[in-house]
Amino acid sequence: MPTKRHSSEQIISKLREAEVHLAQRVIISLK
Repeated sequence: MPTKRHSSEQIISKLREAEVHLAQRVIISLK
């Protein structure tokens, strides 16, 4: 079981979600 790979994928997915939220906040603030 590649536990490290699985955990890394979860971290990457969380980072992507965080980036999306930050981008949305920036766009809203610019508007």
